[in-house]
Amino acid sequence: MNAPTRPARHARGGRLLWLGGLLVAVVLAGAVSALASTAPDGLERVAEDHGFDGQAAARAAAVADGTAGRLLGLLVVLAIASALAWVLRRRHRAAPAGRR
Repeated sequence: MNAPTRPARHARGGRLLWLGGLLVAVVLAGAVSALASTAPDGLERVAEDHGFDGQAAARAAAVADGTAGRLLGLLVVLAIASALAWVLRRRHRAAPAGRR
């Protein structure tokens, strides 16, 4: 049997919810995270105490520094989560009715 189709209004509402969530995530990653403390955390403190804090910082400075790094991290996590959701949804749709 064919599965009933969803109304277009339901699909549009899902897109709006997804876009709203994305907007909230971008605002939190970009604006609110700027309020985070600049004091070193435990790992940074240990690296400073033992004198190897500059090694990793030189390589990661371009990505991890500031708002651009936060937004890049958000986009990477969003891409991974979206790909996982897509794969799981396809697997669920392809499963026989008895296995759902």
